[in-house]
Amino acid sequence: MHDYPEDYMQTYTDDYFDDYLDDDTGSDPGSEEPIDEPEPEPEFPSPGAMTAKLVTNPYIIPTHERMMKDMQKLKEQYPILVDFEIIGKTASGVEIPAITLGVGPKKVLIVGSMHAREYVTVSQIMRSVDSYAYAYAKGNKIAGIDVRKVLNEKVTYCFVPMMNPDGVAIASGRANAKQRSLAIKAVGKRSYNKYRRIWKGNARSVNLNRNFPFRWNDQARQTKKRSYDMYRGPYSESEAETKAIIKLCKANDFKFMISCHTKGYSIWWDDHFTGKIKGAVELSKAINGITRYPRCTPVRYLNGGHLETWFRYKYKKPGIVIEFTPYSQSYHTANRNFDRVIWSRTKSLWLQLYPYAK
Repeated sequence: MHDYPEDYMQTYTDDYFDDYLDDDTGSDPGSEEPIDEPEPEPEFPSPGAMTAKLVTNPYIIPTHERMMKDMQKLKEQYPILVDFEIIGKTASGVEIPAITLGVGPKKVLIVGSMHAREYVTVSQIMRSVDSYAYAYAKGNKIAGIDVRKVLNEKVTYCFVPMMNPDGVAIASGRANAKQRSLAIKAVGKRSYNKYRRIWKGNARSVNLNRNFPFRWNDQARQTKKRSYDMYRGPYSESEAETKAIIKLCKANDFKFMISCHTKGYSIWWDDHFTGKIKGAVELSKAINGITRYPRCTPVRYLNGGHLETWFRYKYKKPGIVIEFTPYSQSYHTANRNFDRVIWSRTKSLWLQLYPYAK
C-alpha cells in the first residue's frame, strides 16, 4: 500500500466496481493518429516461427526463482521481442531483474512489489508481459489495439516486476537464512516473528518508498525508527534496491513511470510540491477510464522519499502510483482471486497507455 494515511483515502469495495469490469472490447486510443510513413519491414520473426504459449501462473504467490525462470522462458520463446537484464542486487545478494517488451522508440517504466507484502503486483506485470507477447505472436488485438504495431513502432515497456525480492520472500514465508538474519538483525527476533507475514520493507527493514532522495528529511517521526513497515533508512538512497531504480532511470529516457501498489483501488498522480507535470492529468485520466479506479485529490502534505515524487521532481514527467486491490482484499489471497480483483480491470492497461508516452 502507498504511504498515505488511510483516512485520507475513501474506501472502495468490490461492489463499487461490479459494473465496470473491463473486457477485451474497445477502441485503440491512438487509432486516429495519422501514419504517413510507408509500412516498415517486419522486425520480428513471423508468427509462424514462434511456438507461442502462455508461461506465467498468476494464481499462486510469486517467488523470485519462479519469476526468473518465467523471464528466461519468455526470452527464449520471443527472442527479439523480450529481453531482461540484472539492474542490481539486494543486501542478501538476490538479483533484481528488469524485463523489456518491444522495440518501440519511446520507453516507459513500470515498477512492482516495492513493498514486500504487495507481491500480487509481480503477477500482474508478468502476466501482462506474457499476454502481450502471446498476442503479438498470434496476431491478436487487445482492447482493439494492434499489439504488433505498438511493440514494433511505438513503445518499449521496461518492467521491474519485483523491486524488493528480499521483502517478498519474507512476507510470503519463503525467506532464506541470509534474508531472515538481516531482518532479525534490523528489528529483533520477536518483532520479525510477529510481523513477517505483513512485512513491508526490504531485508534491512527499510520501506523503499521512503528512501528516495526527494525531501527525505520531511517525514514523520515514526519513520526514523526501524520497523517492519515505516523505516526510511539511515539516509536517502541508502538501499541497493533504491540505487538500482535510480541508475535505471538515469540510463533511460522514460516518458513516464508507474509504481504498482495495493490496497485502495486508487490513482495517486499529483502533489503540491513537485510543480505542474506536463501530461500527468491526461495519463491519470486515461488510467481512470480503463480501470475505473478513482483519481485521488492532489496531495497537500508530503511524506518524503517516495519514488513517484522523486521521479516527477527529477525528470519533470508523470510519476504515478496505482493501488490495484480493494482494502478488503487480503495480501495473501489476492493471487487466488487474481482474475476478479485485478486482471478483469487491468489486462489491457499498459497497452492502452502507449499514446501517453510522449
